[in-house]
Amino acid sequence: MKVLHLFNSIFVPPSEGSGSKTHNYFLSRGFEQVGHQVVRVQPGIRNAERDFELNKPRAFYRALKLVFPKMVTDWMRDFYCIIHDFRFEKRIREVITLEKPSLIYERFTDFHRSGLRAAKKAKLPYVVEIHETAEARRYTQKLNFHHYNRYVLMKVATGADIVVVVSSMLRDYFTRKGVLGKKILVLPNAVDLDLFRSTGQGHYVRRRLGISANEMVVGFVGGMHPYHGIDLLPDVCELIRNECAKLKFLIVGGFNRYKGGLSAFKSMLKERRIDKYFILTGGVPIEEVPGYIEAMDICLMPDSNAYGSPLKLFEYGALSKPCIMPGYRPVLDVLVDGESGLIFQPKSVKDMADKITTILNDEVLRESLGKNLYNLVSEKHTWHKNARTILGHASSMINTGSHQR
Repeated sequence: MKVLHLFNSIFVPPSEGSGSKTHNYFLSRGFEQVGHQVVRVQPGIRNAERDFELNKPRAFYRALKLVFPKMVTDWMRDFYCIIHDFRFEKRIREVITLEKPSLIYERFTDFHRSGLRAAKKAKLPYVVEIHETAEARRYTQKLNFHHYNRYVLMKVATGADIVVVVSSMLRDYFTRKGVLGKKILVLPNAVDLDLFRSTGQGHYVRRRLGISANEMVVGFVGGMHPYHGIDLLPDVCELIRNECAKLKFLIVGGFNRYKGGLSAFKSMLKERRIDKYFILTGGVPIEEVPGYIEAMDICLMPDSNAYGSPLKLFEYGALSKPCIMPGYRPVLDVLVDGESGLIFQPKSVKDMADKITTILNDEVLRESLGKNLYNLVSEKHTWHKNARTILGHASSMINTGSHQR
């Protein structure tokens, strides 16, 4: 089968960053790992990692941000995305004519339904992956034209042949909005076991960071979004530091999304006189992330949200690390409390601290949770397994011709 995988973002090519970009990249590899051909399409590029054709709009947007207020540049960014949606449809149709794919797959991009329109005109199955509600997109991305984006999202969801969501909460949300339940496929996020595997680098990372062998490391890897709850950790630290004299919090990731940036977080730690308990690495290349996770004794997600499937849960599990996670539905879709992880009440500093203390003092429990999570992730939550499931559903549709409108 030949899959036309769309990357609609104008400002971020698929080879950059984390989160949605990482997800797109690894799922695309998953399609190939299960024996299918993938044609990756983004503005001006097909099957290439070069981003020179994206540099012009990105550089222009950065230049505008130096001149105009953020409110103005955000409005211009969103308006440009709407225009791009109609331009990109032509690009997709050209590639369809040339490559003759069996189906079109994409992760929903704000303001874009060019993939759906192109699929309908070519009478191809169309599969869309959605990670957030329309209301959440408005909050997390600070979008203008919110009502139009919500209209586009629902048009895409109702018009798609298969809607892939990452949590049962999103399934229920779209069902209430009128999307047929039988075409919604719930697939939590996953991990690439080739990348996230034990390398033995944890010891060297600890030594480089000045962490001694007898210190216990509680770690988090992420982009420091507001919903990651990084501001809860100082309070947690103050509650548990007396329980474990040799305690370190290892925070791996950039602070671009954190209000005030890395310097603001460092200043706050220093004011509270707990900076000696924290190690902040800043952003690291994705290929180095496994070594940092290996350096951790316990992996933590301080907070999340009600709809999204945390990528880090699966990456922690791939390295057999015991996890402590907030009890949101996407987490509960995957973990069993006390068996494959420990669950705390969301936003409860005390409950989070209690769970950390419990696991710090119980080596047998740490090993058991890490082993069970690894078994769960390796058996059910890898990108190639997700890819196989998605294309299995799509294949039956192609064979029966049920996608024809």
